[in-house]
Amino acid sequence: MRGVLLDSRGAATRTRTVSGGWDCSRLRRDVAAGAWWKAPSGKRYYVAAGSRRVVRLTVSGRRMAGRLVVLKRPSGAAPQVTAVNENGGKVTVLR
Repeated sequence: MRGVLLDSRGAATRTRTVSGGWDCSRLRRDVAAGAWWKAPSGKRYYVAAGSRRVVRLTVSGRRMAGRLVVLKRPSGAAPQVTAVNENGGKVTVLR
């Protein structure tokens, strides 16, 4: 499986490739991904997004309701991202 984030123009940012797992299969459909993204303006953002059943993303300790988080140029390394589905289960995050 390959994690890809698409912007409104259809440009793709690849996150990570995982093989040999159930993530995104018909048996386990919940997944989230996070990646650095460069806007057409040249500004850098960290974008994290989750699949349909993701109800909460936590980015570097800050809890965010919903399936999409965009951070303006966070300092240091990529933020730590965790995700939770509607059943309260932990969701795999591709980085």
